[in-house]
Amino acid sequence: MKKLAFLLVLTLACSVALLAQDTTQSSGSQTTTTTAPSSSQSTTTGTSTTGTTQTTTGDQTQQTTTTTTTTAPSTTPQSTAPSSSTTQDATTTPSSSTTTQDTASSSTIPQKNDEGSPYHHGEFGVEANYLRLAAANDLNTLGVGANLDFNLRRHVQLEAQMAYNFERNTTSVTSVGGFSSFNRTGLRSLTGLFGPKFISGTGAWRFFGTLQGGFINFNTSNKGPVSGFVGSVSSVTTGDTMGVFYPGVGVEAFAGPIGLRVDVGDEMYFNNGAHNNLRVAAGPQFRF
Repeated sequence: MKKLAFLLVLTLACSVALLAQDTTQSSGSQTTTTTAPSSSQSTTTGTSTTGTTQTTTGDQTQQTTTTTTTTAPSTTPQSTAPSSSTTQDATTTPSSSTTTQDTASSSTIPQKNDEGSPYHHGEFGVEANYLRLAAANDLNTLGVGANLDFNLRRHVQLEAQMAYNFERNTTSVTSVGGFSSFNRTGLRSLTGLFGPKFISGTGAWRFFGTLQGGFINFNTSNKGPVSGFVGSVSSVTTGDTMGVFYPGVGVEAFAGPIGLRVDVGDEMYFNNGAHNNLRVAAGPQFRF
């Protein structure tokens, strides 16, 4: 009976030993991999460290193998070396956005007129006036005049001018019964004109043409220059006054507000028909 019990215990011990050995062989190795995150544009090189831990509990023995992987960052951009474990590459490419803004330049310089200067209202001037009277045997008379111009448009001005020609002595011969008498008289004239002036050009040099109408008054008094002018003005409505049409052309040049003007034309007055008279005027001009 004791032998039978001993054989049963021995058989049970053998069975337990065989079962423990099978359990140890069937236990797999467990591997844990930890990878440190790498920055973008870098290379990761892995280093593995393997450790073995054996645990015995009762009649059973369990062996566990742990593998730890430590990664060291590399300075090589955009390259990743895989380790024994699974490696995931992530590459981030920053996008750049360039915004270009054009700023229109603005000028603080005052805008000038078409003539290239800030004097764009008009001009005035004084002139030396020459008038040759064809009806008085081409009598040459000299005087002074003035003009005032206002700008209407880019190439159009409205002009008013007046000229006073000084006394010029003339001699007339009268024959009566075979006797001749010589009469000496002083002839002076006052002219007033008004009309448009058409300008060609916008620079310092400008050509122009004009069509003006007005009057001319002849006076034969023997007064002085100043009193003779006053007398001519007074006799415009009561004296020897005739209508005038004046077509003329000219040129003017400016350096800043100061310039020079010359014009020539036909000062036609009407007295029993048209009488053509050459007129030339020249003098300084001032723009404003």
